[in-house]
Amino acid sequence: MEQILNGYMLGQWQRCKRPQLISKTHTLTKWRPQSLLSACLRHAIFNLSNGQALDKVAVTACNNFLSAAKNPGLDVYGIDTYTLSMDYLAIIRNVLEYLSRITLLTLREIPNQSLALNVWWQFLSHMDESGVLHRWKFVDYIDEDVLPELHSWEVFGDIAAAQAPMTLHLVSIGQRRGCHQNSPWCRIYAHPKLPNIHYFKKRKGELAGEWKPVWFSGNSNNSPKEWVDVMMRDNAVDEVIRHIQVKEVAKEHIALFDKDVLFEAAQMKEYDKSDPRDLPLSRYACDHPYACPHQLFCYNLKLTLDNAGIYTRKQRGEINVGVA
Repeated sequence: MEQILNGYMLGQWQRCKRPQLISKTHTLTKWRPQSLLSACLRHAIFNLSNGQALDKVAVTACNNFLSAAKNPGLDVYGIDTYTLSMDYLAIIRNVLEYLSRITLLTLREIPNQSLALNVWWQFLSHMDESGVLHRWKFVDYIDEDVLPELHSWEVFGDIAAAQAPMTLHLVSIGQRRGCHQNSPWCRIYAHPKLPNIHYFKKRKGELAGEWKPVWFSGNSNNSPKEWVDVMMRDNAVDEVIRHIQVKEVAKEHIALFDKDVLFEAAQMKEYDKSDPRDLPLSRYACDHPYACPHQLFCYNLKLTLDNAGIYTRKQRGEINVGVA
């Protein structure tokens, strides 16, 4: 039986084996907002890079996000999901508006790479015409130390399997505060004494302390074109997008990649039919880098995958490819 692995699946497996086993038969019903945003934007950027019109790409991406946010819904509780969704739609529209103004190389899908008999590597990045990989990652903020990102299986794995360099595109979308996403892509500051002037940073001086956040979604007359114009005027884009050139890895690291992936593939095959609860909890992964959505099942031993209320049983033949 063929095994198809990718960077997301391998990273998840090494953090905690339970989610990977759960995904064999069940899928989480609701979306993490950031995962849904990433899926919609990556698909939109791929289409934009291949010549589709901005308006069509943006409308499709927003409709896809809104449809999934309504049904099956977002995995957040105690907040106004409509307000949050409007901020995410603003992020989608404004990110795409900005990217339409810069050069995006034409991208293509990469066929799965055979690593051994019946073991295949599935690429999560795309490749341009010169053979360089491109991966778009949407993060809370862009850290000066990007080594953890470069060491991830999503980045290192694709580079090693393709034996090619990569451009890693990091886009900061901010963190959620209350019902709002705190990001220049969807929030600007205004002052009551300067009703027609807006800035992406609070201004100092005699007007300090009176600047209030204003949200893109709060005014139907806001347009991505004008919003991004002001972002560029204030140099706000420089803080929320970074393009990192990553060199291809040496042959000895490619050999290590093959060895490590095949080792983990054998482990996955060994535990393929196991009950998730037969494996120990990876307790650090329960809350890092975010609260694991499987906690309800793992910590309440009275629940099963079918009655926990957070899963949908997969249809026969449905393939798990993961969302990175």
